[in-house]
Amino acid sequence: MSPDDVIRLGRAYARSRGLALSTVGRLAGGQGAFFQRVAAGRVTIRRADRAVQWFSDHWPAQLAWPEDLLRPEPQPGSLAASAVEDDVAEDPVKAVRAALDLARARTEAGDREGARRAEAAAVAAGSRLRPDGRIASVPALCDALHLSRDVYYDVVRRFAGRRGIGRRTRCGSASDRMLRALANAGDTRFALFRARLESTPEAPSRTAPEPLSAG
Repeated sequence: MSPDDVIRLGRAYARSRGLALSTVGRLAGGQGAFFQRVAAGRVTIRRADRAVQWFSDHWPAQLAWPEDLLRPEPQPGSLAASAVEDDVAEDPVKAVRAALDLARARTEAGDREGARRAEAAAVAAGSRLRPDGRIASVPALCDALHLSRDVYYDVVRRFAGRRGIGRRTRCGSASDRMLRALANAGDTRFALFRARLESTPEAPSRTAPEPLSAG
């Protein structure tokens, strides 16, 4: 694959993801000036091939790979190999990971609003419910909130159903964040907290929210 082809892949990926080319250079080639080095002929064939493999592994499902370029087979376990759009939509863990990857990339690009939207998308994906009204995937929700599973199980033990009546969570604590997420998701075990949430809105990002109570 020629240097121009590598650069073409980089530009197409950058446009699709709303990223700067230098950010894509860091992701695919390990440095912000990667594509400048490619254009100047200062990148080895082996390194260029690794970048092309990275693009194949991470290529967005909704973006067509250029028909005139040979695409390497995505590596097993990569996003492209295991998370086509329909698959991602059905698997909360994959959806959360994809959203968090995008959030990290947007952060690197200095796009705070884009990173915030991607983080919100991760929480939404992790908040999906099973037919019985409970959270579909505990790992997905915990990943989205950047919290451990121990926090989830502790909140369920202490607050699910009527057990949480009269109990409170500390402002901004891990338990408070998890409890709010479960109630906002509509998990039926935390229906008692929904009215409280409506009258006690969560504080802005980076600011401790008001405590919850079952009263």
